[in-house]
Amino acid sequence: MTHHPKGELPHNLDAEKAVLGALLLDGERMCDALDVLSESDFYERRHRVLFAGLRHLDSTGRAIDYLTVGAELEARGQFEAIGGNEYLLELSSYVTTAGHLSEHMQIVSSAARLRGCARAADDLRTEAAAARPTSADVDRVLDLGMGRLSALGHDSRDGGPIHVENGLTAVIDELCNPWEARRREYSTGLRELDELLGGFNRGDLLVAAARPSMGKTALALNIADHVALPADSDRRPTVLIFSLEMRREQVMSRLVCARADVPARWEGGGLRPEHEIQALREAGSALAGAKFWIDDDAAISMQTMRNRARRLRQRAGLDLIIVDYLQLVRPPSDSESRQVEISQISGGLKSMARELDVPVIAVSQLSRKTEARNPPRPMMADLRESGAIEQDADVVLLLYRESYYEHLRNAENDGKAEVIVAKHRNGPTGSALVRFDATRARFRSSTVIETVHVEHEDLR
Repeated sequence: MTHHPKGELPHNLDAEKAVLGALLLDGERMCDALDVLSESDFYERRHRVLFAGLRHLDSTGRAIDYLTVGAELEARGQFEAIGGNEYLLELSSYVTTAGHLSEHMQIVSSAARLRGCARAADDLRTEAAAARPTSADVDRVLDLGMGRLSALGHDSRDGGPIHVENGLTAVIDELCNPWEARRREYSTGLRELDELLGGFNRGDLLVAAARPSMGKTALALNIADHVALPADSDRRPTVLIFSLEMRREQVMSRLVCARADVPARWEGGGLRPEHEIQALREAGSALAGAKFWIDDDAAISMQTMRNRARRLRQRAGLDLIIVDYLQLVRPPSDSESRQVEISQISGGLKSMARELDVPVIAVSQLSRKTEARNPPRPMMADLRESGAIEQDADVVLLLYRESYYEHLRNAENDGKAEVIVAKHRNGPTGSALVRFDATRARFRSSTVIETVHVEHEDLR
């Protein structure tokens, strides 16, 4: 990068000239340039004008050379403004070989991103100066800054087509042995549910949805506990819980009681029985040794959530994210409707899972129309406020406890729960029948494996 006088934004005019000169010599490379650069990446105005002309010629399928570019700029009334034929010929002197085009484009792109950082800092300074000293304004300004910097951190060269040979062996192995392929990196801890899912993988978005008090938070926390403290391994994966509804102390209480297998509420007077106290202390000791992180910011935005998760991954690694719950995530301020807001949040959760390469389990509410059916067994269409949740999720789990409804409760369904796999992008759908202890907020595998496979259409 060339040296710049104080106050001048980063740029490299020689690299810009080398890029444009190479494209004039070999117009076929324009497709490579468009994958990395845009007009705004060029510092000098006439270079932006020239690149826009090159892009227009390419988009209309015309050849690119000195004559066609000159004619195009002449037609736009811009030919003399960029220096005419003399400047076009000058550009060729900066090209030693077209083989260096990729490196020169990288220099131009990097300088443009640095200028973007500087402009983002200026905008952030202006916003901060105009903001009020309230938590809402602070969060808004921080979200603006993190959003701008996050966008600048994305490198378009990371995308693009990949030859089919890459990864083909793994795909064939999965097709030849589908059951082994469905044995994912992480288990849910519920045998019946793993029979259907095979567990879950990094980059997956799982949505656990139910009506209030069905146990959806308990299910997410049970899975989090199983991932953070696997019984069959000394490894301690890192789990991050975004709790927008409960304070961190309430989350800790649920985790401890479920692991200790004691009721969350003690109805007797005085101390609990000694065996429960011992169990609680042992559970607390185990959780203290786990890599559990809890963020109970009740007004967190999607951008802030992503940045906090990214920082934790850099500091301590990251293996699983829990979001409780989706509808409470603060949407962008410019959303035009609640449906659009939820769509942006669910899309943001899926993007976060892929970007950070971790599974994300998002707890979600179901709409009241579930209650209008008899029996009120949930369907995927009940996902509240947006079909985008269904579209973005790799797995949709619908939780149903018949015994929750007094008019349906009987001795046969007491303590039973149905985890309906309503969507499974890479596997079967169906229902896993498990046990649920409401007093301990704990799900358990049934004594007898009960897994019912059903057609996907029946769950919609």
